[in-house]
Order: sequence, then C-alpha cells, then structure tokens
Amino acid sequence: MRRSIEVICVALGIITACFTLHYFREESKIEDKLKVIAFGTGFLFFAYKLLTGWLFINLNVSLEPAREPADNNNDHLALEITLTQ
Repeated sequence: MRRSIEVICVALGIITACFTLHYFREESKIEDKLKVIAFGTGFLFFAYKLLTGWLFINLNVSLEPAREPADNNNDHLALEITLTQ
C-alpha cells in the first residue's frame, strides 16, 4: 500500500512539473510563473496528505460511566474517557 502511494505521488509530481514547464515556455510575467509554482506545490501537498491518510481518524475513544447514590435525592455520576492512538 505504501509503495502505491509513493508511485501515485511521483506521478502527480511529474504531471505538475510537465504542466509548469509547458507554461514557462510561453512568454509570461514572473507573477504568473509564481502563481503556477504555488498552485503546483499546493496541489502536491494536499494530494500527498489525502493519499497518506489525512482524512483517516487514528484515535479511539472509550467511555465508562460510574453512578453511585449519594443520598435519596442525589447521585454521583462519573465519566471516564480514555483516548488511545
């Protein structure tokens, strides 16, 4: 699985580099070139984060309640929350 993610990221990098080089061949301002580089870098960053588990939750939450009577009208309620990764 890890190997396929690396291959996909490399392929996305090559596609972005080809797009950027094609755009640089045309006569354009430095401002436009910087926008293309920023777009390509941002695209690669978010593609990498998405493919490597950015949206996956790796935290388990467990809840254990405990209830004890204090008197006839009141109870003591305790909640133990355990977070494990």
